[in-house]
Amino acid sequence: REIGIRRMLGATVWSILGIMQKEVAFIVVIALVIAAPVSYFGIVAMIESMLPDAHGLTTWFVIVPTVVILTATLTTSFAAVYRGTNMNPADVLRENAA
Repeated sequence: REIGIRRMLGATVWSILGIMQKEVAFIVVIALVIAAPVSYFGIVAMIESMLPDAHGLTTWFVIVPTVVILTATLTTSFAAVYRGTNMNPADVLRENAA
């Protein structure tokens, strides 16, 4: 509905995408800032208990999933917003009015 209203007011597809991606990215970054240290120390403790010499390995167990999560989240939200911005704004608002 927000996308339809913005489109009716004359916003471009790219400005809407930018606004929506900023919101999604902000939430994901906050979640990663909270979760990354917790998971890092948990993984370090677990791997060091099994393999005492594997310090470089623990970093990859945090970096790779973080990049995958960011990529998947931003790609999914980009596709959803892009699909919404290409719809006719009048149809979107008419469907959501009921």
